[in-house]
Order: sequence, then C-alpha cells, then structure tokens
Amino acid sequence: EQKATSMTRGEEAIEARKRQHEMKEARKKERKEQAEAARLAEEAARLAEEATRLTEEDRVKSLSPVQANNERNYLETQQLLFDIYRLGTNGDPFCTFGELFDDENVQNFYEAINGTLKGTRARGLIEFKGQMLLKGVSDSVKITVVECDESSALLKLARSVDDDKVKQEKDQLIPKNSKLHAKKAAVAEVEEAQRKKDDDELAAAALENARMERIKKVETEHLEKEERIKKANAERLEEKKLAVKAETERLEEEDRSKKAEAE
Repeated sequence: EQKATSMTRGEEAIEARKRQHEMKEARKKERKEQAEAARLAEEAARLAEEATRLTEEDRVKSLSPVQANNERNYLETQQLLFDIYRLGTNGDPFCTFGELFDDENVQNFYEAINGTLKGTRARGLIEFKGQMLLKGVSDSVKITVVECDESSALLKLARSVDDDKVKQEKDQLIPKNSKLHAKKAAVAEVEEAQRKKDDDELAAAALENARMERIKKVETEHLEKEERIKKANAERLEEKKLAVKAETERLEEEDRSKKAEAE
C-alpha cells in the first residue's frame, strides 16, 4: 500500500509539473501572439500613414506651378486671418504690423509677409494704411480683418485646423496657481485617462481580431486540406473503377475468344 501510495503521489507530481509546463508554454505562446499582433497593428498604421503621405505628395506633384502658387496663396490668406485674431488683444479682429512681423510662427510660415498682406487686402479681407509696411517704421500700423462671409469662412476653417494649438495658447493665459487651471488640469487628466483606456481597448480588440483571424485561417486551411484529401480519394476510387471495368472487359473478351475457338 505504501508503495502504491508513493507511486500515486509521484504520478500526481509528474502530472502537476506537466500541467505547469503546459500553462507556461501557453502563456509564452499567448504573449508571443500578442506581441506579433501589436507589431502587425503598428505596421498597418505605418503603412496607412505612408500611403496618406504619398497620396498628398502625388497630389502636390500633380499640380501645375500656377495651381501650386494659388494653393499656397490661399493657405497663407487663411492663416493670416487666423494670426491677426490670435495676436489681437482678447481676440480682437486686429493687431499691429510690429506684433505680426515679430511673431515666431509668422516668421516661420510666410514666404513674404508683405506680399500676403497686399494680396489679402486686394481681396477685401483686411485693411491697413499705406502701400508697403516696413519693420520699425510701420510697427504701429493697425491691420484689421474686414467682417464678411469669405473672411468668416476662412477664419472658421483655420481655427478648425489649428484647434489644438488655440487650446494650448488659451491654457497658457491661465495662471498656474488658479482654481480654474486646477480644474482644467483635472479635466485634461480625466480626458487623457479616457483616451488611454480607449487606446487600450482598441489594442485589445485588435489582438482579439488577429487571434480570431489566425484561428479562422487555420480552420480554413484544415477544411481545404480535407477537401483535397476527399478529392484525391475520389479520383483514386474512380481510377480503380476504371481499372476494374477494363479488366472485366478484357476477361469478357478472352471468354468470347475461347468460346469462338471452341465452336
């Protein structure tokens, strides 16, 4: 009995170690699959971004010089209206030439700020005194946005494109120690946590989809293999039937020949 009990315990220990090994291998395989799915998701996102960039590059390359210049002028006009409102005090629809010229974003964006100012004024979207504004001499000249449907539409579009930037600039106007800033910081933290949660859920869904796709692929391959085996068996059976038929016909022919010889 002691020997049997010892053998039983030994078998149980072996089974326990076997189950632990299997669970360890399963977890390792699952982590590997998750890493592969994440890599595939990142690769898909990169390829999608690359495709979008190439599409935009192809579109720009397809433009004629005149079309490219017109598009650049349109973007600069749209950005100019936005910059005037951005630099205006409390969102006023005007700023001075000095404020506009000294702004870092303005210096980095426009190819020729004076050309953009003159072109925008020619379209009736802004007003300012003088023909040519010069740094130092014209710093106090006021540049005002003309209220009209076109300027409103262009400004709305510029604000929608630069919404995150506007939000950051407004946040910078709030004192760091104010209750409002603390409230906004708390709201931003909650929003960031929600975005992270959404991203995690999307990643988990992507992993699950990848796993289901792999299972579906394996099942499909298995079914296709079974179909091929069935088809091969059917072909072999048909070949055997034909061989039996040919042998039967040969034997019947021999019987007829023997019968004829006997007659």
